[in-house]
Amino acid sequence: MDKGYWTDDVAALALVTPVDEIRVDELSADQLRRLVVMLDEIRREQPDAGPEFELRYRQIQRLLDAAEPD
Repeated sequence: MDKGYWTDDVAALALVTPVDEIRVDELSADQLRRLVVMLDEIRREQPDAGPEFELRYRQIQRLLDAAEPD
């Protein structure tokens, strides 16, 4: 992913890319924050998205938590 390219499409790609292929270490802190915001918006706006989305959301959230600097 080009580090200079950032749209909400990244959040959509994060939802369909296999979790082990998501490279949060290639994203800037601003991009990571934007991804968190977008995923939270998707979750809030689609509460009936189902258990698959909830599982995926939690998997990505764990990746993002692990990527945060101490």
